[in-house]
Amino acid sequence: MFQFKKSALNVICLSALSELEVVKSQWRELEARSNAPLTWFQTHDWCSNWLHNHGELYKNPAIFCLFSDGHLIAVWPLMVQSNALGIKTLRSLGEPHTQYSNILTENGTLSREEAQALKAAVFSLQGVDCSLLDLIPAQSPIASVMGTGARTIHNSNQSAYFDLTKFASIADYEKTLSKSTRRGRARRRKALEELGTVSIRVLQPGDPDFAALVQKSLRFKDVWLRKMGKVGEGIRAKGHDTFLAALPRLEGQEGAFLFSLEINGTPIAIEIGFLRKGHFYAYIGSFNWAYYDASPGKILMQHVIHWLIDRGAKAYDLLANPTDYKTSWTDTTVELNTVACDFTLAGKAYSTLWSRSTKLIMKRSFEKLPDGLRSGLVLMRKLDIKFVV
Repeated sequence: MFQFKKSALNVICLSALSELEVVKSQWRELEARSNAPLTWFQTHDWCSNWLHNHGELYKNPAIFCLFSDGHLIAVWPLMVQSNALGIKTLRSLGEPHTQYSNILTENGTLSREEAQALKAAVFSLQGVDCSLLDLIPAQSPIASVMGTGARTIHNSNQSAYFDLTKFASIADYEKTLSKSTRRGRARRRKALEELGTVSIRVLQPGDPDFAALVQKSLRFKDVWLRKMGKVGEGIRAKGHDTFLAALPRLEGQEGAFLFSLEINGTPIAIEIGFLRKGHFYAYIGSFNWAYYDASPGKILMQHVIHWLIDRGAKAYDLLANPTDYKTSWTDTTVELNTVACDFTLAGKAYSTLWSRSTKLIMKRSFEKLPDGLRSGLVLMRKLDIKFVV
C-alpha cells in the first residue's frame, strides 16, 4: 500500500488482497450512495472475490481509493500485469472477466482536482510501462483522469441493453412485441412442453444447487464455444466456477442471480447475471446443445426480462461485443473504448504495437468467418499450428 496526498484529497493504493479489508466498510458505503452507471465490476464483492479466486494468475492489484477530508469518494480497481517481454501493463482489475472498466464514484463524475489527484497517484506507480484499459463506457470518468497524453482507441466495440423503464408491467412489454414474435415464442414454449414438465428456478448464492448449476452452465457454455469455434478465455479460466459460486448473497433484490430452465427437473438452459441499482448484467447465458433446435436460451431470456420488469428493474444488459443476436434483444447501445497511456519508451512501443496489432485485426476478421471454418481454426490453434486468433 502506498499513499499520495494533495491538499484535502488523499489517495491510497491497495496492492494486496488483505489490504481491501482496510476500506471494506467505506467502499460498501460508497456503493450504497452511488448512482454511477455500469459499476458492478467495481464493487468490493466482485473485486475481493475475484482476487481471492483468480488473483494469482493475473499478478498485482493496484486499487486506487480517493478520499476527501477522510471520506472515500472514488474507487478505481486496477492491476499490473507482466507479459513475456517483461513489459508491465496497468489494466482493469478482473480482466478478462470484468465487462466494464470504470471508476466507482457517487454520481459517475469527478471534479478536475479529483481527477488530477487520481492521475498523479497512478503515474507515481513504480515500474509500470504503460496502461491499456479496455471496455470503458463512453460516459466513464477514466478518460478525463488520464487526460492529456492518453490515447483513446475507438475499436467499434459497444455494449447493448434493453431499456425496461418504459414498461409498467409485463403486459405492457408483451404488447410491444409483433404478432410473429409472440407466435414464435409461444411455439417454442409449446414444443418444450411436449417433452415434459417445464419449470424455471431462480437461485442466489448459498441456495442449494447454486454452485452445481454454475458448473453446469460453464459446461454448457464450453460446448457452445467449441461448436461455434470461439476461444472464450475468461469463461474457460481455471476456477471460474468457484469464483462465481463464491459471490456473496446480498440482501434485497441485488447481487448474483441464476435462472434455470428445466424439463422434468433437468436444466437445459441457464443464465447467470448481476443486479445492481436496477441494472441487470447478463453475464453468462448457456444451454444444452442437444436442445439447440428448441431455442431454450431464448425462452429463458424472455422469462428473465419478465422477472426484471416485475421487480421494477431498469435495464437488461447483454454486455460487450455486438452481434445480430444481441441487437435483436436490445434497443440501446453504449460505446466502449480503450484508453492507452505510456509511462516509458518500452511501454509506448508495446502499446502502439498492441493497438495496431495483427492480432486485433485478425480477431475482427475471425469473428466474421462461417461457424465451421472458425471451429477448424480453433482446432489448429489448440494443436499449436501457428495461426493467431
